[in-house]
Amino acid sequence: MAAAAGTPAVPTTATVTTTAAGSGGSSASSSSPPVAIVTGGAQGIGRAISTQLLGAGYRVVVADIDAEAGADFLKTLTSKADRDRCTFIQTDVSKESQIKALIDGTVRAYGNRIDAIVNNAAIARATYGADPHTAAHDSSAAASDSKSANADAAPKPHPLETLSLETFNQYLAVNVTSVFLIAKYGLPYLKRSQPNGAPPTAGSPLSTSAIVNISSTRALQSEPFTEPYSTTKGAVLALTHSLAVSLGSERVRVNCVSPGWIDVSSLQKTSSAIKPAVLTATDHSQHPVGRVGVGSDISELVLFLCDGSKSGFITGQNFVVDGGMTKKMIYT
Repeated sequence: MAAAAGTPAVPTTATVTTTAAGSGGSSASSSSPPVAIVTGGAQGIGRAISTQLLGAGYRVVVADIDAEAGADFLKTLTSKADRDRCTFIQTDVSKESQIKALIDGTVRAYGNRIDAIVNNAAIARATYGADPHTAAHDSSAAASDSKSANADAAPKPHPLETLSLETFNQYLAVNVTSVFLIAKYGLPYLKRSQPNGAPPTAGSPLSTSAIVNISSTRALQSEPFTEPYSTTKGAVLALTHSLAVSLGSERVRVNCVSPGWIDVSSLQKTSSAIKPAVLTATDHSQHPVGRVGVGSDISELVLFLCDGSKSGFITGQNFVVDGGMTKKMIYT
């Protein structure tokens, strides 16, 4: 896709589409709307997060490998205010050059600052066969073989002996290494969003910038044949608290959200939309809260964690959003 008229050019490793003219590279004032990047932000949980942040007044850069999904998301924005504050940058987060281009494109479009980064992009297949719950709950696909499928079309899982090193490393690159790289290259601009570098006072936000990583309940419990997914989502938890401690002195908060079963069947691009999930009474009742989750269950928490005026004393934490399922003993 070509950039819209008036949008500053970015390196050729990323494609930018925006509905706004952009603000060039000038530094944003503290009173200007905050800037957020959402990776895997065009579909699934990522789409819910992008929409939530736009509704809260953020300027949002939606990064996704799927250009069609990005264009489709922009078409869903019915408000001119939302259209003026949203940019799509096609990005393969497994490639360092494209992550650099994503950060560069963001600051060129919206000024020399980033207030929040949501690392949501992931290979979303829990098993290296398939899992119906994952098709309904995880983030926008970040690799060509990870697109969500209907449960009734899911292939059977394969034994560990069939798992290739190439596949395992692909999960690592997308699900873990990208989180590290985006934090690395985004940090200089996260630091610039701080108010004049002044020390916080009692009752004031301890930090105005944030990184929110999306992990999974698969980091805490497993089913057979989930080694690449569970391993990488567990690594995201460890990377979260490590970054939180390292970046605390920079006043950058880092937290993690681990979704359970989230129905995102209505949050896909039009051309490959998952048919509406047919959820049974048992699907809902097995959750202690009595229902399967929806996208807003995740996006509202992400918004809270991005807002330093509300969550300024929270960092290094993992928030499990699964309707209580990981606390439930199940014996059959």
